[in-house]
Amino acid sequence: MVLSTPNPCSWGHSIFRGAWNSLDVPRHLHLFSPALIAKLLAAAGFKNVTVQTVAKSALPTWVSSMNRLFAARVAKPLVPLTLLSGIAFQYAEFACLPIFGNIGEEIFATGVNPGDAT
Repeated sequence: MVLSTPNPCSWGHSIFRGAWNSLDVPRHLHLFSPALIAKLLAAAGFKNVTVQTVAKSALPTWVSSMNRLFAARVAKPLVPLTLLSGIAFQYAEFACLPIFGNIGEEIFATGVNPGDAT
């Protein structure tokens, strides 16, 4: 089993809160923390469970969240500044993932069903 979902413990969510693009209501009605996903997979009987967060979507999440946050208040000339700040945000998140672990914008989890032959 492979699972990918937005991370409510991410830096992006802590910065943008309700304007965080990955909330994506109504598609995501509830978001689970990395720790809870690990517990749920283990409780469901999955073995070799790995749960990690990644920063691969930090740039587009930043840009779209900035657009949501400032949609009616920001002039078009600030678009390059939004892009540059998003690039800086993604590099910062990549650099800090080994230190803080659960700050990435997405959670990736894997587990093996004990009933599988693999």
